[in-house]
Amino acid sequence: MNERDAGLTPWPEHGSASAPAAPAEPTYVPPNPEPDENIRHSLFGEILDWMLAPLLLLWPMSIAITYLVAKSIANQPFDDA
Repeated sequence: MNERDAGLTPWPEHGSASAPAAPAEPTYVPPNPEPDENIRHSLFGEILDWMLAPLLLLWPMSIAITYLVAKSIANQPFDDA
């Protein structure tokens, strides 16, 4: 058996009189499954991750700060009157 056929099991013979028993293990098992840490992502995906994560944190903070500053500036003339 060569490396290409690793993990494959042969088909049962057609001439067998008894019904084939349920396999104890899956029919196909990848020879060397890749762990999640070794999966390569595209450069575009990595850049998108590094740019969107800070943006999603900073954008709501920026909106809140802008709202509070604008509210204090707008309320100041009414408080003085």
